[in-house]
Amino acid sequence: MFKKLLHSKSVQRRAAWILIIMLVPPFILFFNTWMGGTALTGGETAGVVFGRHVPLSEFQEEYARLRQRLEDEVGPVPEVLEPWLRDQTWDRLILQAEAKRREKVSDQELAEFIRNQPAFQRDGRFMPEIYHQFIASRGMTPARFETRLRNELRITKLVNSATASVQMSDEELRRAWEEDRPASDDAEFAHEKEAFRTAALGGKQQLRFHEWLTQLRERAHLKNLLPPAPLSAAP
Repeated sequence: MFKKLLHSKSVQRRAAWILIIMLVPPFILFFNTWMGGTALTGGETAGVVFGRHVPLSEFQEEYARLRQRLEDEVGPVPEVLEPWLRDQTWDRLILQAEAKRREKVSDQELAEFIRNQPAFQRDGRFMPEIYHQFIASRGMTPARFETRLRNELRITKLVNSATASVQMSDEELRRAWEEDRPASDDAEFAHEKEAFRTAALGGKQQLRFHEWLTQLRERAHLKNLLPPAPLSAAP
């Protein structure tokens, strides 16, 4: 089981996506150019999530940011991945909706997160002028930026809560190790134990997240109204 979990292509693909989700604060904080809403042709609604009509401009904006994030990580996105990228955009919108309903981020939490970002500090001290210059360079107001950041922090909380209960005992870790590396000895296990624990636990968390997200998609009753043709990212 664990050998398949650690090496299966499907788990690796899910791992790439959960990594993007886990990094949502940098996703908004260090995005090079903020992309405003750009409506697609052919209608005004991209689809329906939890009974809410999602505007085309909202879908396009999320898609463009996600596409750019992926390109920053792995380079140009081939056309064959466009349908997959669309699916991930819907997942992001579903997560946003669920996080807004379930998770709270107080003004104090938001302020502390902003103050603790090294990009907004000089010599370890938060510098308001750097923060406001950053926001202005993205063409945003502080209120709009902080609203978006609050939403991203809600998603982080939601994802963390979905995987928080996943644990791995030492006995389970040893079984996973022996299944993955049957020819190894005790000395090698002792040396690699904590690094292997991180990888194995990450695999379990990814599987748990995938199961949870599948259930969330079902509850969202997504109605995708977009045409099947590839969707171009916003310029």
